[in-house]
Amino acid sequence: MSVADFIRQLFAASNLGLLLGSAAIAQTPPRDFVVSRDCAASLTQLITQIETGRTADVLATDYALADWGYADGYPETASQAVILRLSGTAAPSVMNSPRLMTALSDRLIAGCAPVSLVIFQLDQPFAELMYGRVGDRVQPFTCMDSTAHTYPAWGEMVCLE
Repeated sequence: MSVADFIRQLFAASNLGLLLGSAAIAQTPPRDFVVSRDCAASLTQLITQIETGRTADVLATDYALADWGYADGYPETASQAVILRLSGTAAPSVMNSPRLMTALSDRLIAGCAPVSLVIFQLDQPFAELMYGRVGDRVQPFTCMDSTAHTYPAWGEMVCLE
């Protein structure tokens, strides 16, 4: 999907109330998130950086952190996550680069005030990595100790073993 197609789809979603994509992650983005020029520009730059020179496609959507299982702990003014579903032969190389994912997450979070978490997902085989603002820096989330608590604390994620 080209960046121009993505932007058209993103703005259509704000008007029609749906975002085309996987049923597992598709949700209507909040209107203020979708129409924010800063967020749209930051997201467009991120997608362009991932797709340029790689055989990779990115499907992006957003999600409320409370709906993702985080009851508290995230920055009060940044209650949204951006989910980046990656596909294509180069998608695993993106997922295998913590440095790239940290840099991309840091730029998106800095350029989009409602966002404090970026979730990278790979379709085949399924993998998911999370990078979020913890304190004053963006860092990868760690696997939670499921014997200690039921829901992840901010900075943790549920890991499948």
